[in-house]
Amino acid sequence: MHIELLGKWKPSFSFWYGTNEQNVRYLLPSGFEPQTKNGNAFWNIFFARTNHMRPAGLPIWCGIDSWLIIYSIYVSTRVEASGTVNGLYVVGSQAEPKFVSKIQSVLPNLNVQPAEIDLELQGWLLNLKIKNDDLNKLE
Repeated sequence: MHIELLGKWKPSFSFWYGTNEQNVRYLLPSGFEPQTKNGNAFWNIFFARTNHMRPAGLPIWCGIDSWLIIYSIYVSTRVEASGTVNGLYVVGSQAEPKFVSKIQSVLPNLNVQPAEIDLELQGWLLNLKIKNDDLNKLE
């Protein structure tokens, strides 16, 4: 299924960090291997504010404005038509509770969990606070 989305990611931030590959291997399905360097696998965490995000063809007022966080691991897998390909495997994601069901209806494979997200940018300082049922608070 292919769904074209319209809207903006503004602002957006992408962070990479390394961790021991054994810490992430259990999160990957069969056929996916973490891309590593010196025994480290790599996480990507993408934070973005969606502005008027909606399926193509819907009017702008149908769009949603919400913080979205996507947690991914850099992986490789074998695709019959292309050989080995590299990309991001989405492990989980979070969005503001009132928009989770709307996001899941358009992007059902994203597995969005509700969380209170407060992100503030002050010059070069990024303050992020995440609170959900499983995680009391992350700052």
